[in-house]
Parts: sequence; structure tokens; C-alpha cells
Amino acid sequence: MRAIATIILSTSICIQSFSQEYPDSATVERTLDEITVQAPSVIRKTDRDVYAISEEVKKRSSSPFNLLTNTGIPSISVNDVMQKITVNGKDAEIRINGRKADINQFKAIPVDNIRRIEFIDNPGLKYDGATAVINIIVVNPERGGSLSLSDMQALNYKWNNASTSLTLEHGKHQFSINGSGYFRNDLPLFRDYNDRYLMPGGSVVERTETPDDGHFTNDGIYPGISYNYYVPDKTNLYVSAWFPVNLQNELLYSGSLSTKGISGTTRLTDLQRDPNNNQRLNAYIEQKLPHDQTIMANIGWGRGTGTSRRTYTEEPDSRAIGDEIHIDNHIRNQNSSWSAETDYTKSWNRNIFTAGLRYSGSTNRARYIYETDPTVTVRQTTDRIYFFGEYTTQIEKWNITAGAAGTWQDNATEGHHVSNLHFTPRLSVAWRYCDVSRWALTVSSNTLSPTVSETSPIVQQIDGFVIQQGNPDLKSYVSYKAQLRYGFALGQRFSGSVTTSFQYSPDPVQEYYTWSGNKIMHTWNNEGHASYFETTFSPRWEYIPGWATLSGSLTLSRSWTKGHNYRHNLTNWSGVANASFYHWGFDVLLQYERGIAYLLGERIQRGEAYTMFQAGYKWKDWHFAFGLFNPFGRYSQEISVISDLVKQQTVTRTTACNRMPFLQVSYNISWGRKPRQASRKLESDLSGSEASAAGR
Repeated sequence: MRAIATIILSTSICIQSFSQEYPDSATVERTLDEITVQAPSVIRKTDRDVYAISEEVKKRSSSPFNLLTNTGIPSISVNDVMQKITVNGKDAEIRINGRKADINQFKAIPVDNIRRIEFIDNPGLKYDGATAVINIIVVNPERGGSLSLSDMQALNYKWNNASTSLTLEHGKHQFSINGSGYFRNDLPLFRDYNDRYLMPGGSVVERTETPDDGHFTNDGIYPGISYNYYVPDKTNLYVSAWFPVNLQNELLYSGSLSTKGISGTTRLTDLQRDPNNNQRLNAYIEQKLPHDQTIMANIGWGRGTGTSRRTYTEEPDSRAIGDEIHIDNHIRNQNSSWSAETDYTKSWNRNIFTAGLRYSGSTNRARYIYETDPTVTVRQTTDRIYFFGEYTTQIEKWNITAGAAGTWQDNATEGHHVSNLHFTPRLSVAWRYCDVSRWALTVSSNTLSPTVSETSPIVQQIDGFVIQQGNPDLKSYVSYKAQLRYGFALGQRFSGSVTTSFQYSPDPVQEYYTWSGNKIMHTWNNEGHASYFETTFSPRWEYIPGWATLSGSLTLSRSWTKGHNYRHNLTNWSGVANASFYHWGFDVLLQYERGIAYLLGERIQRGEAYTMFQAGYKWKDWHFAFGLFNPFGRYSQEISVISDLVKQQTVTRTTACNRMPFLQVSYNISWGRKPRQASRKLESDLSGSEASAAGR
């Protein structure tokens, strides 16, 4: 067990508001004094931007995805086709009334119930390392109900996104039944692939793959039910059950390998399958106490089973040299997760005190199945305790927050325990410069942990040259980050931010390649360091008031890694651009994204690159939309290995996502509704993990 302490300093300067906030009791977090100017929809607070959702925005929004787009928050990008939400190209943490939620739970929110959206681009200790938080504040009507239906179907391929949600309210009770599904069947897929291996004697083997065939199938459903009992300003009880099932998840690559300097080709087939099913239960209660005190508690349980299997073959023709290779990495996983947490908040005058204690645990039982050898079972467990306390006070234009957090984690593989304790104190000093701009300087740290696959001791063969084995001795580690942010709002039409950050991780979990017998071993250790620097510009311009908006982000980054016998660096640019138009019931969205590229040890991983066009029309309770996915350019994702021993480049492409036309129909109706408010503050962490079959 090793204790690490660091002082965290944060200075933030608040932009003041350009809108009036409506009072409500949907949150006990009392934000300290701010100046507001009565006009559109946003107020700038020291720790978040609050966007009030007008009836006009609700009327022209057919889904929570569509509403978030119409809200026009700088740096947030929404893609309904790919079912994802990002902030400056990074995954955002979604919360509903303060509790964690996944994308399917977000989709199930009735649009009419959304009152405001809180955007937190610099989350504090309470959010336990989140990059950015989008908190959807929902109100529960006193009576009535709502029904939402949505379906998106590609016109030339079997690609479909569907969802439905039924909510009924009566007095203090609310019942919800939700379901969503995604269906992508036999989509054509191929990859551009080449590799290079440095052999022990100094010779080099270089190969190039010519794709012949391939497909992608991913079908899943996400049903759920929930119940909410609410007594205004006193008690809030929330219980939910979700049953996500990944029916099929299959990825097939097929091609011909040619080796430099050698005639003939080798037939290659690479097939991966990962179906799974899960169950998740949550129970939450919030109780308001006298003297502006609130206590909140949540417990959760999850269970999942699934298969991770990769079948890889190489079959040389008569002119090629080398042996036939048949690899079957077959794993059956059974995992469970559980969590319990509680938060306490006390507010008085201009002061707030918040403290919390959270425990989460998980276990995974992986059975490695072989054709000829006996089955091997590996049991891995994780126990984690996180505790924090923060005190905030405001003195004129100054806002001061002092706090500390601690993380204890124990990872065990077949009874072999590795434990760590990390402390992360925090001090934040905020100063409101003026009504149109703010500065924020933050120094923070975050605890990161190895995955189940990185600690599994089982040896898996990747191809004829490379094998993979995890390291059970891996430890969690702390990553330190400094961030300077300038936010601006020039009038009511132009706003945004410029953010510069630097992140440093000593002794991180990093991969490396080394020789083991006559094979190259791919493994991990806690050695060296990793650094990351980026500058991001995120503007929003309403160039035709009430009609048209431009928004997006542009990021320039530089990465460095130093590990076991290697040093690497990477310079990269990425970005997101959104142009939207809305008037007379019509809406048009044009979107472009170039994913961020991360340097992870000896691997470069670049996110998706795509474009999208969508035009829709709202008529009464219906919304109809037609679009093209990738009307310009080609869809791609890229992974590259840049070790001295192994160099691999894989660019994944699909013709299905190029000029793919789609039609979307949505229907939303509500009846007998009388507004009322409820809040939910916590959500258990049920992120159970499982082992994955090794592959490129």
C-alpha cells in the first residue's frame, strides 16, 4: 500500500449570465451569488453553465438528442446516428438530476420533462475524475403521462436505431417503461493493414494485406423499468431495473497477405465475436433535513455473462513460405458488480459543505477454453473506496473551495492482491473578472487503474509472430493535470472558450513489446511516464438570431510516452464542426468530426472521422427527418503500433457509412400534465469488466 499526496490548486473566473434562471428545488446544490442579465437561455456560474430550456426549444425537439443539439452548448457534439455525445471530441459523463446515466437512459427522458441542462466543463472532487459532465435536470409532473417513439432506418443497409418510452404520473408516484434497440446486420467492412516485424537476427519481415471481404454485425436491446416516489422538499425514492443485451457483436476481416520479397500470398481470416447480456438494479433515496441539510444514498447491483472469441487463420498458397496458422482465443466471462454510496450537503449563507463515501466492487470469472488443452479459469476481483470532502465559501467576487479526496483500491488475480492508496487534496480559488469573460486555472489529479485484460496472466497468441500476456502486478497510478481556461460571451450571439491543458502521469500502466523465446511478447508494466498537452478553441456563433448557429471545437495536441526501452511522441489535430438551421418547423444539421488521436504507450489510437447531413420537419407531435451519413469523405478509424519490434497499422473502413441515406420518424405526446419537481442525486457505479480475447 502506498500513499501519495498532492496539493491541488484551482482558480476560476466566472462569466456572468445572459439569461434569467427560473427558481426550482430540483437541486440542493446552492450555487453562490451571480449576476444575471435578462436575455436568452444561459447563465454563467463559477462551476457550471446553466441552460434554461424554453418551450420553443422543446416544441422543435423530437428527442433528448435533438434537444441537446438545439440548446447549442459550445464544445458539445451530438450524433444521433452513432448514438454518442462528446465534449471537445471526448466522451462526456451524462447525469440525470445529478445521478450517473448511460446513453440509453438519456434517450428515455421525455422531452417535456427536461427543465434545464447544466454543463460542467471542469468537474470537482464529487465527480471523481470525470472529464466533463452534462447534467440533465428533469421535473416530474403531478399527474398525466407521456409517450415517445422513435425509429431511424438506413435505406440501403440493415442499420436501425429504435427507442420507446412510456411514463405515467399520479400524485406522488411515477412509473416508466423504456426500451431501445440498435441493429446493424452484415454491414460491409474492410481494413487497410500492414505490419513489420524485426527478427532476432536483424532480418525484417514486412507484410501488406489486400482486403477481399468483411462484415460487421451489432444487434442489441436495452429494456428497463423505473419507479419514483416523491414528496416535495422532503423525500425522493427512486428504483430502477435495466436489462441490456448485446445479441450479436461480430467483426470479420478477410484478405490476402503478401510478404515483401516473397512470391505468393497467404489467405487471412480474422473473426471476432462478443455477445453478452446484463442485469442492473438500483435503489436511491434522498431525504431533506432541517437547517438546509440533505442526505442521499444509493445502492446498486449488476450481473453479466458473455463470450469473447477470436478465430484467426493464415493459409499460405503453394508459392508462399510459412506454416498454416489456426488461432482460437475463446473466453467465457461471468461478472458481478455492486456499489453503495452516500453524500451529505449542508448549505448556509454563502457557504456549502459536501462530503461523500463510495464503495464499489466487482468480480470476473473468465474461462479460457481450448480445443485440445483443459479449460483454465481465472478469477479477478476489484474493491474500491472513494471518499471526499469539500467546503465552498464566497467573499465578494472571490469563490474559494478547499477539499480532499482519497482512493483505496485492491486488485486481486487468483488470490494475488495489489493494493494502493492515493490522496488528492484540492484547493480552488475563483475570481469573477467581469460580466463578459472569466478565467479558470486548475491543478488536479486523478487515480487510474489497470483493466482485467491487462492483469490476466493467461498467454494468448495474436498471430504467427506475437503473443500477449497480462501482468497481475500492475498498480493503479495518479495522473496530474494543469488546465487554463478562458471563457467569453460577446453579446448574446457569440460565446465560447479557449482551453490549454497539460497532463503528466508517472509510472502509468503502459504496454510494451519484448522477445519471449521465439515470439514477440505484448505485455504491460508500471514504468516510465506519459505526458499530454492540448489547446482547444470552442466557439458558438448564432449568426442569424433565432434561425442559424455555428459551433464546434478545434484541438491541437502533443503526446509523449517513455516506457520499457522506448520513447515516442505524437502531434495531432482534431475537431468537431456543427452548422444548424431551424425555422418554420424545419431543421437542418451539418456535422463534421475528426477524432482525437491518443498515444498510449506504443500504440496510437485515432477516433472516428465522419460527416453527416440531416434535414427534418416538425408537424404537431411528429418529427420527420432525412439524412446522409458521410455525404463527403470516407468513414475511418485507425490503430497503429509503433514499437521497434512490431509496427502495425490498421485503418478500418466501411462503405455502408459512405453516402448512407437514412430516414428518421419520431412521435411524442403528453397528456393531463401538471408540472412539479423532483431530484435524484446519485447513481451507483456498476462498471463490471471482463476479459477480452486478444487480437490486433
